[in-house]
Amino acid sequence: MRAPTMDKRGSTRAKRSGRTSTVGSRSSTVGSRSSVAIVADVPNLPTELLLYAHTGLKSDTFSELPKVKQLALHPLEPWVACGDELGKIVVYDFLQKSIMFQPIRSFNVVPKAVHGMKFWAPQNVLVIMYDDSIALYDLFHRSYRRQLELQKVHPLCVEVLSDTELIFGLSDGTLRVFSSKDIDTGSFLAKIDVPSGRQVHTIFKIQGRKDLVVTIDRTGPTYLWNMRFEGGTNRGYDQPIGQLMDQNGIKPLHNSMAWGSFNHITNELKVGGNSKMWHVYRDFLQSIQAETRPESEAGEAPPRECRLIACEEVTHAPGRYETASYFYHPAFPRNTMIGFQTKKAFVEIVHNDTTIEAFDLRQTREGLPTKLKIYTIGVHEQHNHCIVCGTNVGVFVVSVWGGYRVPLVPPALDPVMQDIGKSPMNDG
Repeated sequence: MRAPTMDKRGSTRAKRSGRTSTVGSRSSTVGSRSSVAIVADVPNLPTELLLYAHTGLKSDTFSELPKVKQLALHPLEPWVACGDELGKIVVYDFLQKSIMFQPIRSFNVVPKAVHGMKFWAPQNVLVIMYDDSIALYDLFHRSYRRQLELQKVHPLCVEVLSDTELIFGLSDGTLRVFSSKDIDTGSFLAKIDVPSGRQVHTIFKIQGRKDLVVTIDRTGPTYLWNMRFEGGTNRGYDQPIGQLMDQNGIKPLHNSMAWGSFNHITNELKVGGNSKMWHVYRDFLQSIQAETRPESEAGEAPPRECRLIACEEVTHAPGRYETASYFYHPAFPRNTMIGFQTKKAFVEIVHNDTTIEAFDLRQTREGLPTKLKIYTIGVHEQHNHCIVCGTNVGVFVVSVWGGYRVPLVPPALDPVMQDIGKSPMNDG
């Protein structure tokens, strides 16, 4: 097995300036609603570059490589699908460091950019969203099973509702539900209007409740939906059952929202985006149950009105996060997040309101350009120490070494980092 590669940032500590400190180019700050910073020196994390690949030609220079802005991670296999701005798609096995599939469009169309992808594992299908169509690629037969043509709209996001249903967000301000039973006909099961009438750019499922999904549209409203399709009929409502509010419970989330992530272990939801503020919803499922009446024996759906109020609003001092998601690494607390800031090349780990730099992609191998930018990020469900990044020079799969244990931090330093040291994985 390859030995872990340590980040080499120097071992000397920089002089303190104000209330920030640096450990060989690594800074760690703590932000809150009052923007108070606390110094917390964190040792370098041991990392290993499992895979670096690009979808361009071998003769391409870094400046000529197509940007990889779309990723999809298989929920079970160590596969990552990469889609670039030119419409090329490659599926890699990041443990074997090999190409598994390379879907090639056989349709008589001009190659277009990939807007999004998703592995539909129960159907053994890779869902690919282009400008004017949705393609279903059969991973077993290595061929396209169906192309869903769209008229005057384009798909923006997709989520797996169940083993047999998908849900899409489209540019016309609607949600479309597709069933595996309609693969032969290519028709949608249902069309649902979003109350704001704006484009839904983010949609994700609440794990543990197969019927609940959250959508975020271009104007910021974040809705909770009950999507329970039985026999082709929605047993929920064609309207959202709830809306996420700010901490005061007066205003709905505004137009800076860009991403959301649900932690099925701690039952916590976080939503953030273009501002530095993250909205935290703890005991999320319990809050929904408290706001809605139990279902009757006849299967009556919950009421439509459900105001979910944020428990906490945290302002992160370093800057605006393009996206973030929960990081289920055994060495870190269960509510740890991982993300990256706009136009940056380094990945950060966030616990509560403490931020540390995990690694800089430019230092994972020699010869990489200084102007490296991350466009998207993901963490594999099964290999939860593996972080996948789509960039302007290709795709990176970096392992925060599986044997790593967060060291204890002296009490004089940040108490949040002291909690990290008390992770159950560090006992003994």
